[in-house]
Amino acid sequence: MEPTIMDGDLVFAERMSITRGKFARGEVVCIKSPLNPRVNLCKRIAYIEHDPLHTDSTFQFSMRGHRIQSGHCFILGDNAYHSTDSRHFGPIPLGLVTDRVVLRVWPPNRIGWVQ
Repeated sequence: MEPTIMDGDLVFAERMSITRGKFARGEVVCIKSPLNPRVNLCKRIAYIEHDPLHTDSTFQFSMRGHRIQSGHCFILGDNAYHSTDSRHFGPIPLGLVTDRVVLRVWPPNRIGWVQ
């Protein structure tokens, strides 16, 4: 998620909006990796259910339609060339989203809200 979240950053994440089913485009979220459930990932929600999906040559999966199906979202890392995200494994079930990242608390010179 560089440059938004750098290695060594400490962030505060909340679950209340996730448990209430509130997901929005642009939010940074933590998810259980669909490739390895022991791994947690931080990614940005790019598309939510029913959004039209605009694909290009960087996508390594095939979509049956061109919209995100119900109960799924499409996540992207901010560093596209070094990110394993929905371009590799497709839309993910919303049930894999565990937290919403809201605040960076470390290092002191980067304290602030995560946009």
